[in-house]
Amino acid sequence: MSNFKIRRHKYPLSKQRPVTTRSSSPSLVRLFLIAVATSAILPNPALAQTPVPVCCMATAISDDSYLYIQGGFTTTATLRTAVPQFVALDLAVEIWSTSSPPWKWLPRIGGTPPPTSTWHSMAVSKDRGNLFIRDPFQTNAWWTYNIGARYWTSYYIPLNVTMQPGIRSGVDMNTGNVFIPGGADNGTQMIMNTPGNSSVPLTLMPTTILPAPVVRASFVWSTYRNSFLHYGGQSIAGNISNPNLIEFSHTTGWQGVNTTGPSPGDVSGHCMVSAYNGTKMIVFGGAGLNGVTNADIHILDMPTREWTLGESANATHARRNMACATSGDSFVA
Repeated sequence: MSNFKIRRHKYPLSKQRPVTTRSSSPSLVRLFLIAVATSAILPNPALAQTPVPVCCMATAISDDSYLYIQGGFTTTATLRTAVPQFVALDLAVEIWSTSSPPWKWLPRIGGTPPPTSTWHSMAVSKDRGNLFIRDPFQTNAWWTYNIGARYWTSYYIPLNVTMQPGIRSGVDMNTGNVFIPGGADNGTQMIMNTPGNSSVPLTLMPTTILPAPVVRASFVWSTYRNSFLHYGGQSIAGNISNPNLIEFSHTTGWQGVNTTGPSPGDVSGHCMVSAYNGTKMIVFGGAGLNGVTNADIHILDMPTREWTLGESANATHARRNMACATSGDSFVA
């Protein structure tokens, strides 16, 4: 097993280094992401057990500081087993090794956690103090984890949700409201929720700039554009891709974003994250309608809205439905 040292660097935006991938194997990278995110948030108890590599987990990023991972499943031969692990990766650690990343478990002092699940979504609150989890297969509740108190709460939401895997959520960093595009009525409506309130206003998803209701798309808040960016995904019904980049703002609604350069194109189950204070968006991995997983990395420059294709990872590191984040001038997945 290879052992990489990861060092964080801070460069002025005028002297940015290229974004790079760090990995030695799909399992190591996934474990690396699961392992590292709890250290700066929690005390320093020794780990009782080692997190296991998982797929199709709920993930959320708090700035460039922490990557949270909850749930997911492991695969042995053809057997998939959902796991209840809840961990975080500390992206602020200056230097660390992929063989021994700085990580801990997120403990629970009180409350009832959500059921063990996969394909669900998680988002960080505006004040970075809470995590919101929405599971499309648990149709009547919304869960909140208070990071400081280490306490779970939930509240009932009666709703005709879209019971499909890979429905993403995000928090509007202006209002603090949670949005889930395609989260209701078989992907045709978007859910909005004010945390702690059981009211869930619905708005129609766009039909002119979105080919069909989709799952396994990315939905990421852009500090640069002050809006959500929605990209990729595969249709819930049929076999339709979504190669369009669109955005949503609570003030202007949905609209298309025109870009130039080589975009990721037909892709779902990919990972999209913000980098360099929001001036870049990075898309990695995923699969096309042909089901072939890729190891490509694309970088979108937000000021110019131009895509560039970075150096692809080795084909053995191709992946989809994974977690990813930026750490300094490095990209990890």
